[in-house]
Amino acid sequence: MTKLFTFIFITVITSLASADSACFASEINVLTKKPFSKDDWLQANQQWQDSEPEAPGILEVIGAWHTYKTELSKTKKMKSDKLKHCYMGCVIAKNTSYKAAVYAAWYKEKTDLNDCDKTSFFEVKDYESTVFGSELANSAKSSMDCQSLCQEHF
Repeated sequence: MTKLFTFIFITVITSLASADSACFASEINVLTKKPFSKDDWLQANQQWQDSEPEAPGILEVIGAWHTYKTELSKTKKMKSDKLKHCYMGCVIAKNTSYKAAVYAAWYKEKTDLNDCDKTSFFEVKDYESTVFGSELANSAKSSMDCQSLCQEHF
């Protein structure tokens, strides 16, 4: 029953963030620093969708969202974008699970690719930094440890 609810929840959330085919004109390709062409944007969407990690359970999704909202203000003071991603991955994994943190990282970048917002950017390196932070969670005893461990790398 839990798997059914998780599937339904993820399906609903994913459908809400489905790609609007006009978004490509508003999305900046960080590799070229220019708006995506429609073909490149569709290809990036397909490749990213194909890389979707296994979805966590609904309670982990809720826990990840709660951690994100709770910790977001702390990242505002961090200068490096990759440090912010690393830190968030670490604290989400610490408070929920590695699987939830990896999925949150993937989903965040999927949203960035499809939000029609020129101020947010789809970056694979952001995903990688978040996953790296998720891997550090086992070594961290607290969110302060997450920040220190991530600062060593970013």
